Amino acid sequence: MVNRNFVVLSAAIFTLTACDQISGRHDIVRAGNQTFLINKATGEAKLIDGTTLVAVKALEPTASGEPFKKAKTWPEQSINDLQGVKFKLRTKYRDGAILWIVEAGPFSGDLEKVYKATQPSSVVQPTVMLELYDDEGFKIGEPIEFKIRHGSRTVNSKNEVMELNWSGAQPMTPDTYRSAAFVNTRWYGFK
Repeated sequence: MVNRNFVVLSAAIFTLTACDQISGRHDIVRAGNQTFLINKATGEAKLIDGTTLVAVKALEPTASGEPFKKAKTWPEQSINDLQGVKFKLRTKYRDGAILWIVEAGPFSGDLEKVYKATQPSSVVQPTVMLELYDDEGFKIGEPIEFKIRHGSRTVNSKNEVMELNWSGAQPMTPDTYRSAAFVNTRWYGFK
C-alpha cells in the first residue's frame, strides 16, 4: 500500500513538473473564436482544434516583399433597384481577417428614398451582399453583407449627404484572400 501511494504521489509530482515546464515555454492566446498555443522561444503558433494542434503557416510575402500592404479597390458595382447608385468596395487583409469598406453614392435619388423609408419591423430591410470569387468563378469566403439603413452618411462642406458608407471585418485565411479575383453583387428587400 505504501508503494502504491508513493507511485501515485511520484506520478502527480512528475505531471505537475512537466506541465509547469510546458507552461513556461508556451502561451495560450485566444483570438476571436480561435485558441492558439504560442512557443515563447520560437514564436511558432499552433491552432488548438479540439484535442489536436494544427500548425499555422506563416504569411508568405507578396511580390512587393510585404504581405497585403495596400488596400485593394474593386470595380464599382450597381444594382437594378437603385438606379445610378455605384457601390465601391475596398478590402485589405490583416490579422486573419478581411477588412472592408463600402461606399455608395450618389445619395440623392433612389438611395436616399430607400435609406429614409420607414417600414414595419416585420419587413426585411434592404440589404446588399458583395461576394468574392476566384478566377475560376468559385465563391470564396462569406459574403460582405450590409443593410442600407445601417450606413453612415458622408456629408460635404454644406452639410449635404453625398454618400453612405459601411465597414467591417470577417475572418479569412491569407490564401483565400489572395485567390479573390472578382466581386459579384446580390441584393434583397428593395421595393
